[in-house]
Amino acid sequence: MALLLAAVMTFAVAGCGEEDDYPDEVIEGDNSVMAMRFTPPEEYETLERTVEQKDDGTVTEKYMVYTLAGNEKITYQYMTGIRMADVVNKKKSEKLEQDGQTFYLKKSEGLFQAFAKAGDAIYGIRCSVPGNEKGREVFDSALAGVSFSETDRTDVNELTVCALRYKLDSGLPVISRKTGLTQDAGGRLLRKSLMMKFGEDGGKVDFRFEITAYRHSTVKEVIGKKQKYKYKKIGDIEYAFLKAGDDPIPFAYYTQHGDDVYEIINRGVTDGLFTTRSMKSEEAFNDLIHSVYFV
Repeated sequence: MALLLAAVMTFAVAGCGEEDDYPDEVIEGDNSVMAMRFTPPEEYETLERTVEQKDDGTVTEKYMVYTLAGNEKITYQYMTGIRMADVVNKKKSEKLEQDGQTFYLKKSEGLFQAFAKAGDAIYGIRCSVPGNEKGREVFDSALAGVSFSETDRTDVNELTVCALRYKLDSGLPVISRKTGLTQDAGGRLLRKSLMMKFGEDGGKVDFRFEITAYRHSTVKEVIGKKQKYKYKKIGDIEYAFLKAGDDPIPFAYYTQHGDDVYEIINRGVTDGLFTTRSMKSEEAFNDLIHSVYFV
């Protein structure tokens, strides 16, 4: 997927209005994560597709997650930039052969995972089964439906977030964009998100922005009862906003648009425990917020 670069890049979305207007993106029927094909469960409650792409459109990660009626989750994964040793100990794992690929099984209470290396990528199957009942049965069934193709062509999410539009200065160094799209079994959109990672060449992330649309919700429901927030208007849009401690600059904005809530967050960088936001990220985030409008 080629991205057109200009002095300013504009990302737009249509749809996400009345229920008759969407889904614009149909993820049911997408039965691959790059070269790995799979047979999805016959029945499920929700389906989530997460895709991360470099700025040139190259797919670096893809996840297809099916949540079943009993809260079991079956996930098919494609991952790059990691080693097999990062995800599984091959010497201590059961070996499973499937369509010419060797998977290594890793299991714990209520969780079965298997990983195979193909080319420079790692493919995985993950089955989370509450209570561990029939967990191996669910996993074996998922693995039996896996096959590999000579092509790694696969479907991806659009780089959009429903009715929200914004402008992003092309001078910002984008490393990657990660999109998440969740639908119910009827194909109705529940949530759509876009995370943009910014940084210099080499992959070091300087800061991240994330935009999420929540269908049929309210600002109060999305923020939660425990968070204290205030309102302010930017242009024609009224936002609820959050600050971190004594920091005078908001890091998160929420606005109601029709029946949906849009969340825009400066996620900065994190070491797993603490999040920091640089002055550069705050300035760029302020520019982003002031560019937002809806169609």
